[in-house]
Amino acid sequence: MIPTVYLVGAGPGDFELMTLKGKRCIQQADVLIYDRLASDAFLQLAKPGCRLIYAGKQAGNHAIPQEELNQLIAREALAGHRVVRLKGGDPYVFGRGGEEALCLRQYGVPFEVVPGVTSAIAGLCYAGIPITQRDYAASFHVITGHAKEGVEREPDWQLLARQEGTLVFLMGLGHLDQIAGGLLAAGKDPATPAAVISNASLYNQQVRTAPLGEIAREVTQNPVPSPAIIVVGQVVSLREQLSFFERRPLFGKTVGVTRGRGQNQQLLEQLESLGARGVSMPMISIVPQPAPELEGKLKHLGDYSWLVLTSQNAAQIFFERLFASGRDSRALGGVKICAIGAATAGELEKRGLTPDCVPPAFSSQGIWQVLGPMLTSQDRVLLPRGKKTVSRLAQRMGEICPVDEVILYETQPEKQANREGLALLAEGKLDYLTVSSPSILTSLWNQLENPGAVLSSTRLVTIGPVTTQAVLDAGLPQPLEAHVSTQEGMVQAILEDCKRQSQQ
Repeated sequence: MIPTVYLVGAGPGDFELMTLKGKRCIQQADVLIYDRLASDAFLQLAKPGCRLIYAGKQAGNHAIPQEELNQLIAREALAGHRVVRLKGGDPYVFGRGGEEALCLRQYGVPFEVVPGVTSAIAGLCYAGIPITQRDYAASFHVITGHAKEGVEREPDWQLLARQEGTLVFLMGLGHLDQIAGGLLAAGKDPATPAAVISNASLYNQQVRTAPLGEIAREVTQNPVPSPAIIVVGQVVSLREQLSFFERRPLFGKTVGVTRGRGQNQQLLEQLESLGARGVSMPMISIVPQPAPELEGKLKHLGDYSWLVLTSQNAAQIFFERLFASGRDSRALGGVKICAIGAATAGELEKRGLTPDCVPPAFSSQGIWQVLGPMLTSQDRVLLPRGKKTVSRLAQRMGEICPVDEVILYETQPEKQANREGLALLAEGKLDYLTVSSPSILTSLWNQLENPGAVLSSTRLVTIGPVTTQAVLDAGLPQPLEAHVSTQEGMVQAILEDCKRQSQQ
């Protein structure tokens, strides 16, 4: 039985505008044939072992000619592979998805089309331009910006010029002069509002507006890169009132996120929701350690009065080991829990537990100021931790009561750090770089050529005083430091810095 081929629309560029069905198709694919996509996040959905084939197209440069691409899709399916053809926008909106589907039908290959959000609508939306609006436009018309290769075919400018609805031209940036000129020659009012939207829905979106008679000159004087959308119609005049995307507080900023894989997604999403481009560049990985002595301690959890969890990793691995032993959270009945940091407390909340103590300052001194007065000589503390974690806290607690330390994990440099992120950092193209531990700073330092100069040219954002001190000890400039030692605190520090810059 020949597997079904899925022709999937990826949407206009923003990863979150992909449909749920499109996401599921990618996750199940054996072969993913993809266009020039705006975000690598689409490719990261693919399962291990999925074969990735690039078939992107730029003006005058096609990775695979369309006829060969049609054959490739059919051939892979006939070989028994689950194929997803991932296309920007919508497969049937100037995406040549119809040609691919016809070829599949010719070879007897079953297929389904998964629609995508077309930039003809979404791109305008993100620029603050409604494609229709009562009293402005009751219809819209989507026109290709260039004709089929080798075929001289001009749009019917007379017909288009008479339309009162919104005119949207896709893939036409290189022909802006001819498009504007054709409409004007056909009698379109030169005062008609027009816009060019570049990289719609992305962190680097740019919009140029001018009357139709001046739009070509405006873009010549203030160029924008492709892909771009050309819009002509009265709805463009609403942009000043309805623009929202570019008004987000971190719009246009690029922020590197260096936390380990699996722990950086929340911060990336936070930054992107505020308008920034979040670049995942994990610098460390968490490697669980065997810790055979933990089993004996789990059997006698009732002997402890305190469980001190100094990190999200310690909490996550501890509970994994607890549950794997056949026990659950009830085994902690009567044991007080100290959670260091909001993320650690969050791991407890996932398991229906509320910590008895959450020190506000994430440092040995800050923890000790809160926890120290609570301990007595009658207490006994279980301290699961990382191998390289500083034991000053354990030493202080040990001066009051017995403390049993268990090494649950080791922090190691990430061997597959995001090369794109490191390249952006080296080129000075990151506005901010978040650093949440000294080990991350060490890993960064070791992976860069001339790290002192590179890291000095980017604004570092630290999670707390321990990391800040590590930055200063490395001879780097004073970083931004989160007032509260959390990911949210780092984001707030960036927001405050951007606000200061805008007021200068």
